[in-house]
Amino acid sequence: MILAGDVGGTRTRLGLFERSGGTLAPVWKTTVLNAGYAGIADVLERCGRPREATVEAACFGAAGPVENGVCRMTNLDWILDAAALTASAGIGPVTVVNDLTAIAVAVAHMPEDGFVVLQSGSHPWGRGSMAVVAPGTGLGEAGLLWDGARHRVMPSEGGHADFAAAGAVEAELRAWLAGTDGGHVSWERVISGPGLAAIAAFLVESGRHRWPAELAGLPPDKRPEAIAGRALEGGCGLSVAALALFTGALAREGGNAVLRYMAVGGLCFAGGIPPAILPALQKPGFIDTLTGKGRMEGLLRSVPVRVSMDPDAGLFGSARLAADSLA
Repeated sequence: MILAGDVGGTRTRLGLFERSGGTLAPVWKTTVLNAGYAGIADVLERCGRPREATVEAACFGAAGPVENGVCRMTNLDWILDAAALTASAGIGPVTVVNDLTAIAVAVAHMPEDGFVVLQSGSHPWGRGSMAVVAPGTGLGEAGLLWDGARHRVMPSEGGHADFAAAGAVEAELRAWLAGTDGGHVSWERVISGPGLAAIAAFLVESGRHRWPAELAGLPPDKRPEAIAGRALEGGCGLSVAALALFTGALAREGGNAVLRYMAVGGLCFAGGIPPAILPALQKPGFIDTLTGKGRMEGLLRSVPVRVSMDPDAGLFGSARLAADSLA
């Protein structure tokens, strides 16, 4: 039996998978909110997984940089240490990888019905290097480098690279996010759930909009989902404007990822946010912004662009990596 985990800033997904003839079949899954847990060991102790199952190997994809099998999560005060978990958790050898490594592995093997196509492109999907951009509680990015026979995942912390403003409003947003000390502003500060809430706050504080009562009374962590929902309904000017700035930045960074990895095999938007705002991504202006890279526009128009609709992609990717570790 394989134990897999997708450990994000807000929630953790766990699953047990049976290995059979090179395939992985899920036999148990659960999702827990991380608030109230001391760490992944506490989650494993209290998650209710079947204790009679013998776990041969485990892999956890965690939202943060991983060095020497240790992940210090970026948006959660947890540390995942593969060696310590192997020694203490009683679940066989444990591997810890960046969560985008797991998601990228899943994207490379996901069936066609797991995606929504935003741009067909002229290059075949998956035949060449690929890029994954995944906004959620944070912003994860990864490359899938094609060696002529298979994809090899290149994890990154590209979400923490400097945010590049396009136009006067975004320049003002960037200055507002930087504050009086001119601090670092990353793409994650804009393209994430907290980023969407921050964009709305900027639009209010800059005098462009006012908080509707329905949003003003919400705690900050509840605002992103509400803003996205109200924007898609179209009746809230603040929400519509905030989501427009958000999707513009997401499109540009998606195009950037294609150029960084020369990802002619495809760009996949994954994570929790893209499926939730799919109608906004399906508007023609999104692809126009993504491909608007001057002399590189023709290249970007040739690249297939998709949205992963599977919330368990990271879980299945982690399961495959755990199984591979036994091969």
